[in-house]
Amino acid sequence: MITKRNLTMVVGILAASFLGGIVGQRLFPAQPAFAQAAGQAQVQQTVTAEEFILVDGDGEIRARLDCNSDGSPSLYMYRPDGTRGIALRCDDSLTGLLLYDESLPGSLTYSTVATLVAHRYDRPELNSVSLTMNSHDAVPLVEGAYLPVVNLSADSDGGKLAVRGLNWRSNISVDAKDDAPSISMVDGDGKTRAELRYEHVEGLDTMAALSLYDDSGIALQIDTSNGSRGISLWDADGNELVSLHTIQIGETDTLIGLDMTAPQQQTAEHFGSMTVRTLSLSAGAFGSGLWLHGNDGTSRIRLWTKDNSPTIELLDSDETVIWQRP
Repeated sequence: MITKRNLTMVVGILAASFLGGIVGQRLFPAQPAFAQAAGQAQVQQTVTAEEFILVDGDGEIRARLDCNSDGSPSLYMYRPDGTRGIALRCDDSLTGLLLYDESLPGSLTYSTVATLVAHRYDRPELNSVSLTMNSHDAVPLVEGAYLPVVNLSADSDGGKLAVRGLNWRSNISVDAKDDAPSISMVDGDGKTRAELRYEHVEGLDTMAALSLYDDSGIALQIDTSNGSRGISLWDADGNELVSLHTIQIGETDTLIGLDMTAPQQQTAEHFGSMTVRTLSLSAGAFGSGLWLHGNDGTSRIRLWTKDNSPTIELLDSDETVIWQRP
């Protein structure tokens, strides 16, 4: 039987327990779930060090994360034989991935077989990104120095691709420069053998041209520009020998011309910006004609037809007519 005295004792015990719980919680707050548990070490959230080294079961170094002398971080991974395989670098001037093959002869600097890097310079317009690849069979430029067999890059001028042969001299290059994109081919002797290019100069004509070169440097060029198209033959000194071309005159007329220059006449003498001609043959809506020039580029004989009427003229060195028929 619960007496009044017993009930008072029960209420007092419950009140003391409640107050004791509150005081205990204030003095000794509960530990979080990840805190130290009985018989377990506390989990450390951050590890700070200047170098981390990863080793395999035999104690051989397989990876290293450290800082260089300038404070920039680098991560290196090593092959089982201890040679460097992969590197990740990040510094003020270069950020990228490098793949190594130290079996290549030469210094470590030239043992990279592939790179993907971003270059930074003091002048932002020089910044670039590039992907390079090399070959085990490539011939060094000099002892221990290799040029990449494939080089894909992008800078402020646009994208570029260079693909080289194993002797590094022969190559195909593609340049996507805004105003002058081009494709060129170079043989094993370092001579340009073919070039396809487009040029645009603001305020002037645009031109697309294909040039083919022989062993001596003589070039056959096919080109087109605003209002004209042509095929020309150039010597090794850059002098135009033969030119077959069409020129748009007005909206409807087209002039077709053939110009020839004797090789011995290729001197410093020029008429305006054009090489001195020795023979010119043309045809158009106005008629057709033949012009023979002297060594100084002046017209000496002119033969042409217009409206079914032929005319022939002889001229002196001042291009004054001295004889004419009819």
